[in-house]
Formats: sequence, structure tokens, C-alpha cells
Amino acid sequence: MSQPAPEFQIIVTLLAIVSEQQEQIASLTERVAMLEAKNKALANRLNWVLNSYNSYLFLS
Repeated sequence: MSQPAPEFQIIVTLLAIVSEQQEQIASLTERVAMLEAKNKALANRLNWVLNSYNSYLFLS
């Protein structure tokens, strides 16, 4: 039985690398979405605190 051509082995290796990179990108994309949601929630809380403080100053 003959060995696969070196070019074929390179292609298989590159496909494995690409597949791994795609999995990492998918994982990072999920993480970015989670961090964006947390950032939005924190921004909303900060705005609430600032609005409350500004209302307090206005009423004082």
C-alpha cells in the first residue's frame, strides 16, 4: 500500500487546524456575546445610579 502524497498530508493537517480555529472562534463569539450582555447590564445600573444621584442633587 502506497503512502499518501505529502501534499495530501499537508491538506489534511491544514483542515484539522482550520477546524480547531473555527471551534475557537465559535467559543470566543459566545464569550463576546456574554460580555456584551454583562457590559450592557452594568451600563444600565451605572445610568440608574447616576440618574438617582442627579435627581437627589436636583431636589436638594
